Amino acid sequence: MKLRTTKSVRLFACSAIVASGAILSGITPAVSATYLPDYMVIATGQSNSSNNNVGNPLHLSTSELGAIGANGAVSPPGSVPSIPGAHGSSRASSGITYDGDVAITETNGVITSSNSHVYSANTGAGNQGTQGIDCAGSYNTCTDSGSQISSNNKHGTPGPTLTNLGNNKGVQGGFAAHMADLKTEAQTLTTDYWNLAATDTFGFEKIDGNRLDVFGSGDHVIDLGTKDKFLLQNGTWTISGAADTTVIFRLVNDSIFDISQANLVVGGAMGLNNVLFLVDGKDGTGSFTFNNVFFNGMSFWDYGGQGEKNEAVWNNVAGCGQVMTDKINFNNVSMTGCEFNPTVTVVPLPAAFPLYGAGIAIMGFIGWRKKRRAA
Repeated sequence: MKLRTTKSVRLFACSAIVASGAILSGITPAVSATYLPDYMVIATGQSNSSNNNVGNPLHLSTSELGAIGANGAVSPPGSVPSIPGAHGSSRASSGITYDGDVAITETNGVITSSNSHVYSANTGAGNQGTQGIDCAGSYNTCTDSGSQISSNNKHGTPGPTLTNLGNNKGVQGGFAAHMADLKTEAQTLTTDYWNLAATDTFGFEKIDGNRLDVFGSGDHVIDLGTKDKFLLQNGTWTISGAADTTVIFRLVNDSIFDISQANLVVGGAMGLNNVLFLVDGKDGTGSFTFNNVFFNGMSFWDYGGQGEKNEAVWNNVAGCGQVMTDKINFNNVSMTGCEFNPTVTVVPLPAAFPLYGAGIAIMGFIGWRKKRRAA
């Protein structure tokens, strides 16, 4: 069951260029996240059966995590359109960034992999120099016998070859307590984000071509009006803002975020950790479907709490960001880490109203006491 409150929203047409300066009022900072920023990929689903790519939380095929174009066969997609105009982040250059850490949060979660590479930033559970994929279950439970993966860490020597995956050499297990804390944090943050009051609503369901949205300083929560899919295709969507601009896009109504032949980038002075797409995917369906895509500075979350069956299927994709959903299937994917910075987390507005009312009551009482004493 999804952990959110469904709210009706008013839809309206938007122009191709939108400038928004509205920010939330009454925002108070919440506790910064501890676990989520350590991982570029977070697979929260349960395995249905071993040796079944569809049933497992993570499947990698000819992909690299923590690098772009470092292994020859994997490179940024060449079929996406050129990025028009000025933007804050260019196409990621080839190289290893050592930030490809992965979390498998369920004790029966299994990874399968072929011809893929993981480069670790020495973060996450245990902080071991040869780590890349952290599993809630044991190494033997988490790793399929047919998996082939190469792991490297900037603090240690190169990891094993594709045919010699071993315990604590690219994959380590036994972190159930750590993953329980991560899931609690994910549940808290996503619930808070869904309960925020929207600052704006984009009523369109499709971007076909180029689009620029410019946001002012501060925090923005945008509901995307869609029935079952939000489409971005054949162009570039640039989300631009100031250095202190943060935008959370929410796709409601069991939606899928579907991108093909397109770029999704930040512009202006906006940072690469300031944009989040939050999806409420219908159980048993896709959450993020990407084909021939380049993105930079975006995170994609679909968290339901208890190992549901939503899936991110990415083919021929390169970019910098973070993805969290139940099952993740990467084919020819190069990805580096631009994790959403949850230090901007805000307390939902409805929760602030009782405190505001209490403050008014206290001030009224103090004024009454002063008048009574004066009398």
